[in-house]
Amino acid sequence: MIDFTSQTAVEGETGGHFDGAKPRVDLIPPWFMEGMGWVLAYGAHKYPDAENWKGGIRVSRLLEGSVRRHMLRMAAGEDIDPESRLPHWAHLAVDLMMAVWMIEERPDMDDRAHHGVRVHEIVTDLAERGLEAVRLARHERARRERESASSGGSD
Repeated sequence: MIDFTSQTAVEGETGGHFDGAKPRVDLIPPWFMEGMGWVLAYGAHKYPDAENWKGGIRVSRLLEGSVRRHMLRMAAGEDIDPESRLPHWAHLAVDLMMAVWMIEERPDMDDRAHHGVRVHEIVTDLAERGLEAVRLARHERARRERESASSGGSD
C-alpha cells in the first residue's frame, strides 16, 4: 500500500506538503519534454489535426514500426531523424507515449499478443515498488553513513 502521508522535510521550510508518494517529475529534464513537444508540433503540421493520432493507431504498429525504426537508427549512431530533423529519442518518447495512451484510452487498438493489465494498475504497482526502492536506498545510505562515522570516515 502506498503511504500518501509521508512527507520529506525541506530545510528552511516550515509548511507541510505531502510529496512522499508522488512521482518525481522534477527529475525529468525540461529539454526532454520540449523534445517531445517539438515532435508533437511537427506532427500537428504534418497531419490535418494535432491530435489525429488519438483517432487510433494499433499498438503493435507503434511498437514494432516507429519505435523500432527510431531505436535502430539511434543504435546505428544516427541521432537526428532525416525527415523531421528532430532527435530520434524525442520520436521514441512520443511513440511510447502514444502506445501507452492507446493501451489505456483506446483498448480496441491494443493488439499485442498478451495484454489485459491496465496502465493505472501498472503505475500503482510501479509507485509501490518505487517507494520501496527509495526506502531501501535511504536505509542503505544511512547504514553506510553510520559505518563510516563509526570507523572515523576512513573508507
